[in-house]
Amino acid sequence: MDSIRAVIELARRRGFLFAEEIADRVLIPGYGPLGTAMKRTISSEWWQSVVGVNRNIFGIDSTILQNSSNEPVTAHSQLRSELMTGLFRLMPCVGHSLHRHGLPFGVAQIGKVFRPEESLGPISLYETDAMTLIYFCSPEHANRTLSHWERNRLQWWKQCGYNKGLFSVVDRSYDEMHLVPVNRRAIVYSFPWGESDIEQIVHFDHKSLEHIQPDIKAAVRSDSGPHCICLTSTIDKGLTNVYITE
Repeated sequence: MDSIRAVIELARRRGFLFAEEIADRVLIPGYGPLGTAMKRTISSEWWQSVVGVNRNIFGIDSTILQNSSNEPVTAHSQLRSELMTGLFRLMPCVGHSLHRHGLPFGVAQIGKVFRPEESLGPISLYETDAMTLIYFCSPEHANRTLSHWERNRLQWWKQCGYNKGLFSVVDRSYDEMHLVPVNRRAIVYSFPWGESDIEQIVHFDHKSLEHIQPDIKAAVRSDSGPHCICLTSTIDKGLTNVYITE
């Protein structure tokens, strides 16, 4: 924790962020002028690298409220904990207008998410900025597409940091926290206090997709059942730490 405290204190003095330590956890409740400018730069660079340079990837905006049951939304709404579910749920509405040329194509979003933070209390949520892409492809091209995005994201992250040797790709397929079996990778960065995942790359086959969104095949108009590569990261946990520790 001493290394973390030193980095956080340096970042605070330089106007990057405001941070506090609660129950041995470092939380970032806000950013200073330099940190705010940095967040905007990071968001723009991520968006450009995923959406701006790809003519078959489109930006959409899912709602910040998610319905966790089949009951009316007004009765059982909650703040979203990730962007992926909202993007999948929008596909039946927008898919027909996005895939005029067929697979592959993708949709991306940058937005606020709210995750439980036990150190703040039993019902407390921690706000952060997530960046997510879901990219649909045919089954026969799924492995090649996964490899492409692994190389693409690793190269992009290395461009973000000065010490390129501190980045790596790690297999995270075995994960007891996820009920749907998937092929999962992570871009990992070696911070002074240890390694940490800064971006997840997940490959869903058509059965896993149907578990998440039952009408996904019709939504993307794929007779064989599409596969999907999902990229997700957060500015707070990933990019900001890389910039500050460098």
